[in-house]
Amino acid sequence: MKTKKLTRDERKELEIIYAMYGNAIKKIAYKFLHDEGLTEDCLHNVIVKLTKSLDKLGEYGSATAKSYIFTSAKHMAMDMLEKRSREIDFEFDDEFAEITGQLVFADKYFEEEESLSDGLAPLFEKLTESEREILTMFYFKRMNFTEIAEAVGKSHSAVMKQASRARMKLEKMIMENRGNVDD
Repeated sequence: MKTKKLTRDERKELEIIYAMYGNAIKKIAYKFLHDEGLTEDCLHNVIVKLTKSLDKLGEYGSATAKSYIFTSAKHMAMDMLEKRSREIDFEFDDEFAEITGQLVFADKYFEEEESLSDGLAPLFEKLTESEREILTMFYFKRMNFTEIAEAVGKSHSAVMKQASRARMKLEKMIMENRGNVDD
């Protein structure tokens, strides 16, 4: 991503916006996020977003400027909340399985196995190369998502999401081929 270096005038404008609207942006964000740290992140994200659209603001203090800034704050907070919710849902699934000892349906086919069963191998081959690589590292090499992310050069959340999708695909294939997969 290419970053734009701010001119002195743009920086001054953003400082004015921060002084005029910073507290209001934080109040809007906090209504959605209920977290001081995320609220601060939202404020900074809104300010960064505004660097790309200073020309749309019009006169400071005008209804147009307020509306644009406050709408940006609301949407940024909602986006952050949605992203956080998806991350929490996925983490909960893995933590729940770890804490309770209950496995995701597809996980039982990998439990304490050194290799794939004859029935599972053809289904496993239907996954993408990347999906197979991640699941192999997770189940057979017993690597955690952080280690896998470093090994494949992806973010932690991208690896977690890809593993989740791969497990769901595999689970669907297992259900469709129920009689042909060893239990």
